Amino acid sequence: VLVVSEGNASNTNLVAARRDAVALDDPHMRHLRELAISSAGIEIVEKAAEPRSAIASYRALPSEPPTDLLNEALAQRGFQVLVPIHQQDGVYLEEMEWVDAVSGAPIARSTAEFRALAVPVVFTPALAAGRDGSRIGKGKGFYDRFFAGLPRHPGGPLRVAIVGPSELFESVPTDSHDEPVDHTILG
Repeated sequence: VLVVSEGNASNTNLVAARRDAVALDDPHMRHLRELAISSAGIEIVEKAAEPRSAIASYRALPSEPPTDLLNEALAQRGFQVLVPIHQQDGVYLEEMEWVDAVSGAPIARSTAEFRALAVPVVFTPALAAGRDGSRIGKGKGFYDRFFAGLPRHPGGPLRVAIVGPSELFESVPTDSHDEPVDHTILG
């Protein structure tokens, strides 16, 4: 049983472990991970969403499990892919805004506007996740605040965390404001 303790689940430790893993990653392995993420993500979306629905994803940073192929595959299948904007002109936004991943057009400027879209699936980044639905983000709380404004699945979107191979545990420590996820994709 894998259990993360408070001591080894700090954001600093998780970021350092991710940085070390990325340093060892070669392009071929990253591509294989990207294929696995895309395949698992498409399977989830096809079960949970109507054709041509809007799906919320994100553009992964180089240090995060890759999402480009997932986003491209969703768009090729006719889904509208929404990605968040966390800051504008170097200033963090109070709420995430969502734009169309292909056109860049603004779609939802607040959680309330996003909620009105009835998006069935939200892919979320995480530093670590637990099989029990616990999730550790990067520490700024964007997704926790966002998820707190949405109903839980099945009344709200299916929340899907994407983590690296060494970032999935039985459980990770959470605080009262931390919002859980419904599924985790390992990539």
